[in-house]
Amino acid sequence: MFISSDYKYIRRKLLRAMLFSVFILLIELIFASNTINAQNNITNEYIFSIPPVYEDEVKENFITLYVIALKETNVTVEVPSQYMNKQKATANETLVFQIDASFGQVAKWDRETKVNPPNLSNIYKNQAIRVTADNPILCYVICQYYWTSDGFLAFPIHQLNNEYIISSYPDMGSLYGHYFPSEFTVVGTEDNTDVEITIGNNIATLVNFQDSIYYADDKIKIKLDKGDVCLIMSGGKLNEYPDLSGSKVKANKPISVVSGNVCANIPLEKPTCDYIVTMELPVSVWQKEYLVPPITFRKLSQLVRVYAKEDSTIIYKNFKPVDTIYANENRNFIEMRLNGLSSPIPAVISSNNPIYVNFLYSSWTDDSSSYGDPFTMPILPYSMFNKSVTFSTPQKISINSFDSNYVNIVYKSKNENLLENFEVKFINERREEIIFEKTELQIISSGEFLSSNDSEKYFYFTMKLPKLGQYTISSDEIFACYLFGFSDFASYGIPTFPLYAFASKTDILPPIMTADFECDGSVINGKIKDLPEYGNERSNLHSVVFFENESKNVNFSYSPFQPGLSSETYWKLNVENILDDANALIKVTDCAGNYEVFNFKYYGINGLELTPLRNNICVAYEGVDTLIFELYNPKDTTFPLKLSVFPNDGMLKIISDNEIELAPKSKTKILFETKYVEKKDFYLIVEKCSLQDTIWLPVNYQTNHYPIDVLLKSNKAEYSIGDTLNLALALSPLTETDNFKNITQLNLKFDLYSIFLDFNKENFITVPSNDIVIKDKNFHYNSDSSKLFFDITLSINVGLDALNYFDELTICNLQFLLILPSVNKLDNNLEINPKYREIVLTPEITTNYSPCAGFYPKTNQIKVLPLCAEHLRFINISAFPFELNMENMQVNYSLGIDCFAEVKIYNYIGEVVHNLLANYSKAGEYTVDIEKKQLASGIYFCELSVPGLFRKVIAFHII
Repeated sequence: MFISSDYKYIRRKLLRAMLFSVFILLIELIFASNTINAQNNITNEYIFSIPPVYEDEVKENFITLYVIALKETNVTVEVPSQYMNKQKATANETLVFQIDASFGQVAKWDRETKVNPPNLSNIYKNQAIRVTADNPILCYVICQYYWTSDGFLAFPIHQLNNEYIISSYPDMGSLYGHYFPSEFTVVGTEDNTDVEITIGNNIATLVNFQDSIYYADDKIKIKLDKGDVCLIMSGGKLNEYPDLSGSKVKANKPISVVSGNVCANIPLEKPTCDYIVTMELPVSVWQKEYLVPPITFRKLSQLVRVYAKEDSTIIYKNFKPVDTIYANENRNFIEMRLNGLSSPIPAVISSNNPIYVNFLYSSWTDDSSSYGDPFTMPILPYSMFNKSVTFSTPQKISINSFDSNYVNIVYKSKNENLLENFEVKFINERREEIIFEKTELQIISSGEFLSSNDSEKYFYFTMKLPKLGQYTISSDEIFACYLFGFSDFASYGIPTFPLYAFASKTDILPPIMTADFECDGSVINGKIKDLPEYGNERSNLHSVVFFENESKNVNFSYSPFQPGLSSETYWKLNVENILDDANALIKVTDCAGNYEVFNFKYYGINGLELTPLRNNICVAYEGVDTLIFELYNPKDTTFPLKLSVFPNDGMLKIISDNEIELAPKSKTKILFETKYVEKKDFYLIVEKCSLQDTIWLPVNYQTNHYPIDVLLKSNKAEYSIGDTLNLALALSPLTETDNFKNITQLNLKFDLYSIFLDFNKENFITVPSNDIVIKDKNFHYNSDSSKLFFDITLSINVGLDALNYFDELTICNLQFLLILPSVNKLDNNLEINPKYREIVLTPEITTNYSPCAGFYPKTNQIKVLPLCAEHLRFINISAFPFELNMENMQVNYSLGIDCFAEVKIYNYIGEVVHNLLANYSKAGEYTVDIEKKQLASGIYFCELSVPGLFRKVIAFHII
């Protein structure tokens, strides 16, 4: 959270007005790593695992690594105890490593395993693929299997992070009666890595992990050592298309995450399938705007999936809103075509929150094209654009080779200059650089992106690569480059890697963090800067990682920067609750792999212990007494404090030192002189840096308020909305001489101001007073008990929005104000103090009721049942799938209570194609007919809902 200077000023004024104090800030810089020398630079190390590829047993199936070195270096590729290959590369050479599928995958998926639900989800100890080198390298991975293929750009360890969201694709096995799972792998890069996986997407998805079943929104918690592989594969009902997309992966240390699908139809109903795989971008690099270039030799526009981490994320296509992602509903992505069923166009995908865009290349049957099968690849945020990229096309190493290879270039320019500002180099067989003439390069298509700012224009062009081999493309302006290619029945797509890892001299200094710190813990003038400050050795900033799980009570942010190009950026931090301790753990890394971890610690005044050694008033009226309190500092920091007392009316004052310095783990005694006054609250004011906070002084004075008992008169166990609650309040005499019997009129007012509701014993909310109505009230005197009784009748009118999705609610506490008249003379001239009196429903005497302090049996609680509390239920949708000769279909459903219900049919991209029902219905079972001829072949979703309360969805397929 950013803190403006105006906000700080206002907050300080409020703090002073409310007598808030300051506490102390202690900044510790904990250097988790010293400078990393060139021989052990982690830029040169990769670790990952391939999710299983659909295999054909009789053909050659290889995981092929293309390792590019611009300097002479030794490279080792290893799967411990299974595979090792060491090669030496000369400058400008691409090394090729072929790993047999039996070594490179932790599990196999083939013609035999696909007929049963997946049970391969497990931890595979020390079976990750590892790539290491003496000098920086690039690593591209292509799964070149006979029938299927895809690839990804591998990220070195120093580019990894600890939080990801999975971008996979649904199991389309219902079309074939076999399983083709959605899947991903998680690999530990350090020992003792704690990982939490939250299963995402639809209710049909389940995971059989180590013989335990996990469903959508369930959490799998594991521990990985370096090189351990956790494989997760989807199971569930095929006809509901299980999908792990949207699953969340968090760890306390960096991890490697690769996702995919054994063989995916894109879109679901369009064969033929192909293996898809992506090395996920960590959430920390997500941005708010992406430029998606088209592949124009397809007839229909391409599909994308857009993922969000935050709730209420609005998605824009070419600056017009198209959808909103509600991440708290456990479906944190949308799928859409960039131009509907029309021809491909360039598109700008943007949002109000950071998002992740995954490009989906469709099956050739989608538009009867002759160009390959599906692949996926991440679209790069603008912050990852660069001035140079280096890559290698897949080479002819088996029968499955890629003869047609292309690049899509997205660039910023004042005009569509195509290749004018680009240089394309090729490395031939003799390791010689060849620079292509512009006339030798074939441009397939080009165009301009829509822009919201005329001063910033972006363009794209698609270029066919003339040869197989290694390329370097560079420009004066930054750009993004996407490499893709096709064979007869396979394809691949990969974003290319920037050139910044290959500096002419070695950067051996890590970045630094500097800032000025204010007493409230906020940071001003925060800067992150890579070193050295001068010279060409500096590799520039690569990443800033905020370890959210290891930090607490802080908001941290930094300004976006371009990795490899920016030498510095700015950062901000503020403490959320300035009374509590806080810390922030931040890791900053440069492009050479040097890093530092900074731990910023802040100490608030909460936790200081103030204990009365004697705090009872022991003097007569108008006398004085001395109170003694002990102030203890249990923290590991010094607290220099200035003390005073509030209210400063002379009734209580400090007679010991007003300024103290509490050392760590130290105590001091504070002496107060007090005069006898009627009950009031006193506070010790603790002051530091012109800010104040207060500690309550628990001084025991006598009270002259009347004790009040609260009774529940009704013995009902359950209440509905609009029902009444009958309560009785008893005002007890304070002394034996009190007499209420002669009161004939008393102008009392009850203001009921809140009800605390317990939803399913999980969450408390407060219903505002305007939803609670006092219907009746009166008072009477009971001569037997000498108490004055008040009867109240309440009506609870809770709106549907308050009930939301909970099945029942329980009233745990009633709070209200009893306002007595300003002056009322009783028989003995005793005055009722004209103050507000707050009573909480924790009765000393109960009738068929137990107060809800903790959770009690349902029969002793007041319950209010919301509308439509019964579950909505689909009985069936027939037939499934529909037979070709069926003319009509039926949707059967049931309602548990009278309510307004809707039934809608959606197509596979989320568009409403039919509104079948929208009216108020009685409880019962219903059937809605729809003619089949109104729906084309494909996948559809039927939604039954009570708007604002419930929603049930079921998928079906028409052939």
